[in-house]
Amino acid sequence: MKTVKSTFKFKGGVHPDYNKELARDKAIVQMPCPAELVISMSQHLGAPAKCIAKAGDYVVKGQLIGEKNGFISVPVYASANGLVKAVEPRLGAAGGKAPAVILDTTALQPSTLNPLAA
Repeated sequence: MKTVKSTFKFKGGVHPDYNKELARDKAIVQMPCPAELVISMSQHLGAPAKCIAKAGDYVVKGQLIGEKNGFISVPVYASANGLVKAVEPRLGAAGGKAPAVILDTTALQPSTLNPLAA
């Protein structure tokens, strides 16, 4: 059996400086939701989810907006309330373009705009 030697000549791993001086005395605060939220249908290494939300739809936090689509795929849920402005390809985390839902989180729910709307 062949033993592979490590390129590192020290034991115990890497221990970089923590550099927490700027934040260590600060309180934890909740980040505000951005006015425009882009939710990618490709949040994993598998196939992008099939988008079921359409421009003009109002979605609520936790609502299904993308169905799994393929062997390795996952459903995608809205992470905030908002009006779907568009569904278009956007740059993803892996560097390529993937379908994405663009939400306007400042839009009011349609039923609150017109109390007579059903």
